[in-house]
Amino acid sequence: MHLHGPGHLLGALKVMEGLLYPGYRMRLVRLLGVLVLAAVAPLAALAKPAAECLAALDQRSCLVDAALAALAQETQPETRADSFQELLSAVTQAGLKRDDVYKESFFAHWDDAPAVSRWSLEITRMAYALKFSHRALKATEIKALEQEARKVANRSDGRARMRIISTACDMRQATQDLTQKTWQRALDRLCTLKAADVAAIEKLSPGMAAVFAAYVDSQHDDEETFSTSLAASVKTLARYEAVLYETSDESERNDIHAILALGHVMNASALVFAGDEEAATAGAHIALNHLKAITNAKAMPDKASLTAEVASVLAMADEREEALELLADAITQAESASPAEKASTYATCIEALSSLGTDI
Repeated sequence: MHLHGPGHLLGALKVMEGLLYPGYRMRLVRLLGVLVLAAVAPLAALAKPAAECLAALDQRSCLVDAALAALAQETQPETRADSFQELLSAVTQAGLKRDDVYKESFFAHWDDAPAVSRWSLEITRMAYALKFSHRALKATEIKALEQEARKVANRSDGRARMRIISTACDMRQATQDLTQKTWQRALDRLCTLKAADVAAIEKLSPGMAAVFAAYVDSQHDDEETFSTSLAASVKTLARYEAVLYETSDESERNDIHAILALGHVMNASALVFAGDEEAATAGAHIALNHLKAITNAKAMPDKASLTAEVASVLAMADEREEALELLADAITQAESASPAEKASTYATCIEALSSLGTDI
């Protein structure tokens, strides 16, 4: 996920790829691909610098404008579609009514984007429309959306399957206060890790499915299942820790620190969803320590957005002061990042500020 907030962690979501055995090189890849995209807003040129947003009267809307300004620079179809979806997801989860973002999602050109990107954008549009009463959804539309998810998953690898599940979990959280039963039942089914998903994800890298499963299981009211999957995730990360202490190669250590930062953010997000704020805070601090240990920025090109993910977990755990400090740090880091990384970071910050009860 980007992996955080009421369903982000994907939003996040980014994850490790590579074999977990001595002698193999660890590599970091995005959990669901690069969740960043471009959208053109009429007032994007007038947007304040993101660094000024935390002092603005309307912090979240200021960050939306900053994200739109950054996304206007993106030209790749896949990253355009994914980034726009991430921004629309953030405002939906934050309960922030931004019809300009919603309307732009219909006008931008997505035909060249992958099927999983188009599906993720469509379900996010539907969630926004429901959240802000733009229109009701027909049962046939919801059924078609669920069928399309199965078709895309069957044609895709583990990363796409994680993207589908994570996006469904995000939108399930964002619309949990609504009463349309057909919609909620469909998202209950989509926000579930099935045996075929586990097999596909495990092909990407041993242990990857265990880390992802803990986050997915935290979304459901089944304490025993979550406890089991969290233990498996912790065991997987312990194996990476063991490799970290066995190697002195700086490049490899940077890569493993990046993997561990992501894994601990995912577990911390799962814990905060499950209601264990103390353990979530501890996990967020472990993730932050791994981020700080990275000595080469190339090992963690999305360090700013992952820093914002840590801040989001701390915000949900009611660690207000530390969360705000990290949000400011993430925005500063993003100043020198790519347009995609800027947008991803700002989207995560929007959700974190909402968890803090902003605008503050």
